[in-house]
Amino acid sequence: LVSLGRLMGAKVSLMRVLVFTLSLILMMFPSFFFSVSFQLSFLALAGILMLTTPLAAFFEKAVPELLATGIACSIAAMICTAPVTLCAFGTLYPVGVVTSVVISPVITIYMCLGLACVLIPAPVLICFPFMQPVFTIIYQVIIWIVQWADIVPGIIL
Repeated sequence: LVSLGRLMGAKVSLMRVLVFTLSLILMMFPSFFFSVSFQLSFLALAGILMLTTPLAAFFEKAVPELLATGIACSIAAMICTAPVTLCAFGTLYPVGVVTSVVISPVITIYMCLGLACVLIPAPVLICFPFMQPVFTIIYQVIIWIVQWADIVPGIIL
């Protein structure tokens, strides 16, 4: 609906959409208010919507815009989810900021290739036996990044 509204020239506030969605879900399922996953999801989105632009402007002074936006988005989500994360789990992992910036492009490539393979008819896909090793290599890179991040200790409350 947001995209449709924007195509029609309407100015749509994503924060208002988020608050409306939050209100609607909580009216239908009040118990979700106590769900840690629900809280983290909405807080992360709120942080991304509110803080990414000012944080990106700060980081763009030191790194390229695309990288600054990725870093800003990760930090914004972490800032807003930190209180719930610390209360629920007692630990915060700032390495997640770096990990998400590094792993996101790799996962995007993996998903796009997977989607392309789904859209390509099976007889044509059989002609591309090199795809399996490509998927395996990308998957191994993802595992390596996650294992690297797992080594870094978190901040324990």
